[in-house]
Amino acid sequence: MGTQSVFATMKGTQQFMQKAHWRVCEFTYATGLVFFSEAAPLVSHGSVDSKCPLMVKVLDAVRGSPASDVTVKVFKQAGDGSWQDFAVGKTTEYGEIHELTTEEQFVEGKYMVKFETSSYWKALGLSAFHEYADVVFTANDSGHRHYTIAALLSPFSYSTTAVFLLADTDFLAAGKMAFHSVFLVFLAGLALCSEAAPPHPLDAKHPLFVKVVDSVRGSPATNVPVKLYKESADGSWELLSSKQTNEKGGLPELTTKEQFVAGLYKLELDTASYWKSLGLNPFHHHADVVFSANDSGNRHYKIVVVLSPFSYSTTAVLFPDSYHRNTTKR
Repeated sequence: MGTQSVFATMKGTQQFMQKAHWRVCEFTYATGLVFFSEAAPLVSHGSVDSKCPLMVKVLDAVRGSPASDVTVKVFKQAGDGSWQDFAVGKTTEYGEIHELTTEEQFVEGKYMVKFETSSYWKALGLSAFHEYADVVFTANDSGHRHYTIAALLSPFSYSTTAVFLLADTDFLAAGKMAFHSVFLVFLAGLALCSEAAPPHPLDAKHPLFVKVVDSVRGSPATNVPVKLYKESADGSWELLSSKQTNEKGGLPELTTKEQFVAGLYKLELDTASYWKSLGLNPFHHHADVVFSANDSGNRHYKIVVVLSPFSYSTTAVLFPDSYHRNTTKR
């Protein structure tokens, strides 16, 4: 094979891998369009709903069904900033949890709903990128309300949205509204992710690339504060880097190859400050992406997050370190 043919093959491989990343994103979004348009809660607690101020719904985008037996933990932030255990449950055959807490217990405060996604996928014999998915929000600061939080899961992507209504509102209707909200986020992501591929080859010195997209304005999300943490031996999070997305919504130099060793990492996107700077009142305090890196050798990671004030979606693709060498050799 001639030199020009080799280069053409390498270039074609690189383009294929980049397109594959966005096909994964598009597939997840398209799947969500189908599931969430039809996946409103199949059962209602009727009069019991008035006593269930927090409902959770989880769907499996791989099997096209409700995600049953997903462990969901709820934490409440204490005065010292620590997270205290608040409630725990598992999704039913309908992918739902209705009785995590009561009206009396669910007082004003900051809460975190944590979906144990990694253990769910491992139980199905699949490897997952995210260690878990979480939703952090302030509840009942403007009066008592009912909250519905929905999540669509796949091994390398997840999306979450929330709807809150006055306490006397039908909870079944709230669930349907949550799914319609995710439906809109998927529509936006389907259009945006196909155009959001990084224009440059992988950077050998910077193995982590982050891209953030604003689904409200249909554009890159600029100046979003992003922090990268690594888990320490004692389980605490050590801050490694703190930067803001550029004019293309990207962060190509968040860490270095020397710094990005094997371990558990967390990306924290300050979505609240981003939306507030645009005059909008968001639901989430921040969006987190928690993942293990380089546990099977050095790799390049590309993580994309699509934002809206009440929803966000994230997907990831991994490239072997040899991919960079093969596509940059001349």
